[in-house]
Amino acid sequence: MGADERTGRSSRRCLSESVPPSARVQLLAFQSPRVGALIAQYALPRYKAGGIHRKIAERRSAFLRHGAWVSMSKDGPFHVRNHRIFLSVSIRSGKATPEELTGVRDSIVSTLQSIDMPATRLKPVDLIALIDDITAPAFDVSDHVSEYSELDPIADQCVRRDVQTVVQADRLLVSVEPLRAVTNLSGETQYQEIRPDTFDYRFFSVRKWVYVDGVRVAHMKPRSRFGEVLTPGPVGRVPEGCYYVGTAHPDGFDSRYGEIGFACAKQIIGTGTPIL
Repeated sequence: MGADERTGRSSRRCLSESVPPSARVQLLAFQSPRVGALIAQYALPRYKAGGIHRKIAERRSAFLRHGAWVSMSKDGPFHVRNHRIFLSVSIRSGKATPEELTGVRDSIVSTLQSIDMPATRLKPVDLIALIDDITAPAFDVSDHVSEYSELDPIADQCVRRDVQTVVQADRLLVSVEPLRAVTNLSGETQYQEIRPDTFDYRFFSVRKWVYVDGVRVAHMKPRSRFGEVLTPGPVGRVPEGCYYVGTAHPDGFDSRYGEIGFACAKQIIGTGTPIL
């Protein structure tokens, strides 16, 4: 994806003006294998036309279905996925009214639309479908939730009843019942085994500690928004014979805004990650 100066300026304005200082912003770039409904938009008219068009629709749908999990290229990963970006803004309970939250959402949507980026608001049913897509991915299924009850907590409605979770030291294993309802191009709904049915979830975060020879010696400065004061240097024990250094930031800020590390015997070791 590319962006011009106007797009970058609008994106910065979206974060600096539309989002309150006390809010937390979460971005989710999701590549969903659930593309059956999108492919059906192409296949259904040709299937109904009959003849050779029906045969082409069936063959191409099966080919794209296979590409949801198996790469369509021998040279690298090339899968059929639905690419979407989800942006959520949260504010601590009691710090904002529902009207203020609605205003933040509408402001972000209008800013994204000003740079020709289509943006839609998720309804409760859409959020439930997103969580179901993350916890139980599939090419196309018919057993997804289509209704939302205001009388029950939405958290209880997001996760399928047949989801099983195994917690391990470095990952989560999430599995679902493989026998699920699938609707074909003719409109018939049948139960089929959906594979894979077990998924491996791993979580990564920015390293907040500096290590020298495998020993944790100090932790990073906290991440900061533009305009906030940063205290120089990390907090913690500095290795003997070493001193804290900062590298030049690509945008020309003070070196405290760059990567941090320690200079020991004229070598920089324990380099961290950019602060901004």
